[in-house]
Amino acid sequence: RHTGSAKGFGVFALVPMAENTWVGDYVGEVLTHDEYVARYPREDAEYVFGVNDNYNVDARDPSHSSFCRYLNHAPPSSWEC
Repeated sequence: RHTGSAKGFGVFALVPMAENTWVGDYVGEVLTHDEYVARYPREDAEYVFGVNDNYNVDARDPSHSSFCRYLNHAPPSSWEC
């Protein structure tokens, strides 16, 4: 659904979920850090999940990604539990 903010869409749980519940796979193009910086020189990408210091998954293309691109990946300090 729409988040009501400038960010657009997001996924929301309809019921409480236990910690560490698997909800899906974050699917997209795997980029090395150098490929990521070349594609997004300002590092302003949306729908990119940093796997570690060396790899990122770019889910920008909806035909090659999953609903998980809409999951919140904000810092834990902003999560509500």
